[in-house]
Amino acid sequence: MTTAAGGPVYGVWTNDNPHSGSYNFEVYLASTGNGPVLAFSQASVPVTGGTSYPFTFYADALAGSAGDNTQWQIQWNTGGATGYQTYTPGNNSYALISNTVAAPAGATSATVSFYNAGAADPSQSATIDFDDVALGSAGGTSPGTPGVTNILPVAIQPAANISWPTISGTQYQPESTTNLSAGTWATNFPMVTGDGNVDSIMLPMTNNPLFFRLQIPPVVVLPPSNLQPIPSGTTNSIGLTWNASVSPGVTNYLLFYSDTNTDTTNYIALGPVTSTVISGLTAGDTYFVSIIALSANGQSQAATTLAQVSTNNSSVVWLEEFTNSVIDPNTWTYDVGGDGWGNGQFEYDTALHQNSYITNGNLVIEADVTNYMGNSFTSARMLTQGRFEFMYGNLEARIKLPDTANGLWPAFWMMGNNAGAITWPGCGEIDIAEMGAANGIVSNIQQELIDSAIHYADTNGNAVNGVAWLTAPENLTQDYHLYQMSWTPTNLTFSLDNVPFGSWATTNIPMFQQPMFLILNLAIGGFDPSYTGVYSPAAVTAPFPTTATRGCISAIIPRKPAISGCLPERHP
Repeated sequence: MTTAAGGPVYGVWTNDNPHSGSYNFEVYLASTGNGPVLAFSQASVPVTGGTSYPFTFYADALAGSAGDNTQWQIQWNTGGATGYQTYTPGNNSYALISNTVAAPAGATSATVSFYNAGAADPSQSATIDFDDVALGSAGGTSPGTPGVTNILPVAIQPAANISWPTISGTQYQPESTTNLSAGTWATNFPMVTGDGNVDSIMLPMTNNPLFFRLQIPPVVVLPPSNLQPIPSGTTNSIGLTWNASVSPGVTNYLLFYSDTNTDTTNYIALGPVTSTVISGLTAGDTYFVSIIALSANGQSQAATTLAQVSTNNSSVVWLEEFTNSVIDPNTWTYDVGGDGWGNGQFEYDTALHQNSYITNGNLVIEADVTNYMGNSFTSARMLTQGRFEFMYGNLEARIKLPDTANGLWPAFWMMGNNAGAITWPGCGEIDIAEMGAANGIVSNIQQELIDSAIHYADTNGNAVNGVAWLTAPENLTQDYHLYQMSWTPTNLTFSLDNVPFGSWATTNIPMFQQPMFLILNLAIGGFDPSYTGVYSPAAVTAPFPTTATRGCISAIIPRKPAISGCLPERHP
């Protein structure tokens, strides 16, 4: 093995699922929050330069596997490499993966590598078996030269499989120790939730003694997290938002608050929500606020905060000027992946420095042409989820859009704070600024045409979409402009350079009566039909590399909450 990182992973030689013979190689990928990676390779495979070889192997993703991304590569000792090639293992049965590779002139040996990545999601894991890996004849009709099969050996590491009957819904924590008398146990494995069947874990065996046990932890109701004040939309009140407790079965949140000047304690049962507004408070006073989660298993500890009531309707509550040399992880996080985000987008969005960085006081998102993880481009998709949310007020961003012609799709937008727990469109979406639409390409106004949009669910759960288009009087890629949104409990209005061009009444739309987090991204293309009208990577004609720069983002509470920033600017 050459790489093993990101979570409980292993690669072992085992006899539990051979395709032929007595043994196979097994890879296990699981996560405790980071994306697990395991790579293994075989070096010094003899080849003859200028010769084509069949390269074959069998791969089987065992039942229950999810979130895995599998690739192979052959590196020649001279003349480069094949690049990482994506393949699909069989679904609980072996699939033959067959390819033809050509050794460059002068090559005398090759290194065969397998790269296996899992999902950064503790609820997903993957077990993949490999067998009969061959570079050479592999029983084919064209043996090539030399006329032998180079069977690739694998390292041997014994493993133990520990299994036990489970009770549905009961949590089990595997623990290990190297010294029973010390009484210290390590929790190096993820919690297992029983399903009523037999569960198991596979463990690598070493030359040192290692002891294992299963603990059934007491049920603890975890408190809500990230409790913070937000704009309330009215005077003499405090707005609050929080992230839901991750404990299952939470049915209610209890809010306690007291004016620290009077020691008066008040109590409200809120129900299963993640935001609220406390009204009728004393202007200028500071309040102590605590929230606990309730379930059938008991109640949580309290999440607490201090909040001050203000009568000033034009207070800056958040400012991001990108003055640091690195992106602040307390403000920004990333969506990482290349599955298209529901639109069939062509890029793989990364958290790599080459795709997002700060320079000259601006945040830069850079899209590049590169074959990465099976995608044709790389870019970045940044968000403030779990770090900053906003409700009611004015947002404005100073943006210089990139040359989108054709296929680029820069966007500055928001989603409901409950996204993930509630699927789209039930979480709500507000698109403050988008550019690069298909109708702009058809009319040759793609550098002037922008839109703002809202997306939400009706009472039957069906998607409802509203869009406002504007053809600007000038090319928006040549200079910075203000893209603005005014958000009240009853209305959403969008403007360009202080001139409104779209408005919706939102009184009866609950998705827009909750905090939302910010998203900044630079997408590329999509499936047919989708926003850009560019439906294949080969059809993208926009110049690369292209960058989106953003700066000075602020939020101001009603009636003038605002976001201002500096967005896409293309560099040659």
